[in-house]
Amino acid sequence: WLHAAPQGSIIMCHPALAAEPFDAIGAARAREFAYLGGEDFAQALGQGQVLLQRGFAALPQRGQR
Repeated sequence: WLHAAPQGSIIMCHPALAAEPFDAIGAARAREFAYLGGEDFAQALGQGQVLLQRGFAALPQRGQR
């Protein structure tokens, strides 16, 4: 799906090393963390020609919208 994302797309995620108690999606966060740190994700980024940036850097600055 990365290769199909329009330019300027923003993807937000909240991975975690491990599931926290009472976090309904804690197990999914841990799987997400493992995927994002793995070779499959790195290859997907390259194939999709995707550049990662921290959220604030990806947003337009004031007055530039």
